[in-house]
Amino acid sequence: MSPQNHMEADGNARGPKAGGPGGLADGGRAARSADAPFSAHAPFPPQTMRELSRLAEAYGDRSVQEDVAFIAEQLVSQSVSVAALGQFKRGKSTLLNALLGAHLLPTGQLPLTGIVTRLIYSERRDALVHYQDGRNESVALDALASYVTEEGNPRNERGVAYVDVLYPSPLLRDMILLDTPGIGSTLTHNTRAAREAAGRIDLALFVTGPEPPITQEELEFLRTVRGLAERCIVVVAKIDRAGDGAQQILAFTQRALAQLSEKVDLYAVNSMREDAGIDEIRRAVLGIVEGSGRVLVQRSRARRILRATTLVRQGIELRRAALLLPRRERERAQAQYAKLVEDVQDRADDLVHAIDRFPSEEMCSVDDLLRNLYEAAVVRISAGVEGLVSSKSAQEGEDGLYLQIASVEGEWFQQVAASLDDRIEHRESAILRRTSDLESRFAEAGCAALGLQAAPREAGAQVFGRREAATRMRGPMPTTGLEIVAGMLVAALPGPLRARALRRRYGQLIPNLLDRSRGRVRSAALGYLNDWRYIYRAQVAERLGLARRVVEDAFADASRGSDDGDTQRRLHVLERDEKRVAEIVAALA
Repeated sequence: MSPQNHMEADGNARGPKAGGPGGLADGGRAARSADAPFSAHAPFPPQTMRELSRLAEAYGDRSVQEDVAFIAEQLVSQSVSVAALGQFKRGKSTLLNALLGAHLLPTGQLPLTGIVTRLIYSERRDALVHYQDGRNESVALDALASYVTEEGNPRNERGVAYVDVLYPSPLLRDMILLDTPGIGSTLTHNTRAAREAAGRIDLALFVTGPEPPITQEELEFLRTVRGLAERCIVVVAKIDRAGDGAQQILAFTQRALAQLSEKVDLYAVNSMREDAGIDEIRRAVLGIVEGSGRVLVQRSRARRILRATTLVRQGIELRRAALLLPRRERERAQAQYAKLVEDVQDRADDLVHAIDRFPSEEMCSVDDLLRNLYEAAVVRISAGVEGLVSSKSAQEGEDGLYLQIASVEGEWFQQVAASLDDRIEHRESAILRRTSDLESRFAEAGCAALGLQAAPREAGAQVFGRREAATRMRGPMPTTGLEIVAGMLVAALPGPLRARALRRRYGQLIPNLLDRSRGRVRSAALGYLNDWRYIYRAQVAERLGLARRVVEDAFADASRGSDDGDTQRRLHVLERDEKRVAEIVAALA
């Protein structure tokens, strides 16, 4: 019997429930009729969300505006958002395929998924590709890999925002399933997309595995997920690969999950065959969706709305406090704010300078890596010179050498790109935390100057809203005309002389060609880092500038020349808008 089971993270284990392979009906669930669809009605009508969008634009910074815009988009859907999250190569796509009982999502040994993919109920059987420039394109399901995988769409060169897979599965009548890129891969934009998706779901399927067991990085991401999604299920996939150690792996995972503040359900399945483990997870997901799906959706949306309204209300309070102060007191408060914000601005400038220094700092590690790779490649290729010399013709040997060099150069590109992406991922996480902290500090300084209490601000799973710089760190290896002429002269020599000449020629050519390859890889790495620097420098400056502007606009609005009647009119507008915010918050109850 395979070691599939379900347990809770507090240590109480249960054996597998009865069930077997097959479709949804085999899992003990009768198909619901089409005339009685699930409905998770949003607590707010569209006009209320339009009003909240107006308030966010008037009184909130960019992050608040973006959050409200996404909430409004989500409220149009009546489905529960269920996302497969976790580290790369854990089997998220395979799990979703197994739950659906259809092979829709590309799977493989590499970290394939690079684009967030939504599976949505439809009588159609195709995919709708949404591009970052606003275009949409319908494609066949068998072409999906060309848009959502790293192999088919490396570094998202196609500029895909997300993809909707349309399929008539009864499971999708109640929910939208999301397949996300893996965290912790060498592909930074994958981790970014996964973290962004984590902040916009209702139910999380967190997938881990036995090789290795759940890691500290996964636990940290899971803590973030638990703070953002309403419910979370943890799945240990491919447990059969642990063999006799499966129970020890599950016990280890239980102990790790016990560190979380809340209990989570833990399941284990084999290598994603349609077995009792998959059927049990399907029943658990359906039980949550059918039993508490409406409440789950409402709580999820309401929590995000409450977070947004809190920051909108703070913007209103800043404006009213500044407007109510007499001119001299307001000027003193503005001077106090300027003094308080000096230190925050210095930290913001330090952050921007750190971003500027990053390329030159990282090029030291690139040079060290390339030096080691170069030395190893010279030894490796030089050891095979006799094989090149003994080729049927000089041209064949020459071609063989260039093919080897080209292969080595390709490996270098991949290794350097992987090393940089890993370093950039860690740097991005630190920059995001510091940026969120500085945004909060700008608001706190304004509130302190005006005698207000700053609202708590959650960093959440925000990411910088930018398209990944699609740097292709690979290119053709040119051959100079002099090398071609030299090769032709050597080829014309008689046998013994040709062999000696080829050894001498290859002895000189190998380090020269490898050094040229090293230069090309280094140049591509520097360009990649500079692209990252330009993009992130602008993003950080924009976000911090907008956060500071919320406070500065409050002072500027209050300082406009006006009579008492104009001041009262503006206070009336603020009072009206605050009342609208209060009505929205009251609806959350």
